[in-house]
Amino acid sequence: MADNVTYLNNVDVNKVERLLQETRDNVQYFNASVDKLVSGYCVELDNLMLEIKNRLYKDIQDITDFDLERYYMNLSSTIYSMCENQEQMGVFADMSKAAQKEVFNGAYLDSQVKDSDKKNKTTVAELTAIGEEASKYETVVSNIYQHAYQMIKLKIEAAKAMSQTIHKIISRRMMEMQLSAFSPKEIIPSSREDF
Repeated sequence: MADNVTYLNNVDVNKVERLLQETRDNVQYFNASVDKLVSGYCVELDNLMLEIKNRLYKDIQDITDFDLERYYMNLSSTIYSMCENQEQMGVFADMSKAAQKEVFNGAYLDSQVKDSDKKNKTTVAELTAIGEEASKYETVVSNIYQHAYQMIKLKIEAAKAMSQTIHKIISRRMMEMQLSAFSPKEIIPSSREDF
């Protein structure tokens, strides 16, 4: 019986490690590109959320009602402007996707070879591979803009959740103040006989 040399029996560890490192390098570049785009659009929101986070980590009871109201108002205003930023990033994502499709389609159509009967000699799979190869950089740019758009969207959702949380804290504090305004002496116990 002959020895079966398969991939599982003969892994080229050096090649795998090289590919892993290349992937890490590419991901690092990709993430840095996304972060650069997002930070330009989100600096105001990021700073505000960091300020709120740092205050919350100290002690929620130390935050005054005035500070909570200020955070609530600032978050509401910042979320409003962030929605415009999100839409602007969406336009970049759409335009880069259109450019990717244009390059892909151009390469696909230009690579069609006809025989004497005017039938395609190139297969769909070959044409697709040619189109993908020609548009690989446009695809990366499109993906970067798509991820930046999604990150901005997630930051807005997190800011909305923080705003709702602050609103609930303010409401709870107001209710506690209203209840504490009545001292036990002022509360008249009711009995069934009063009805």
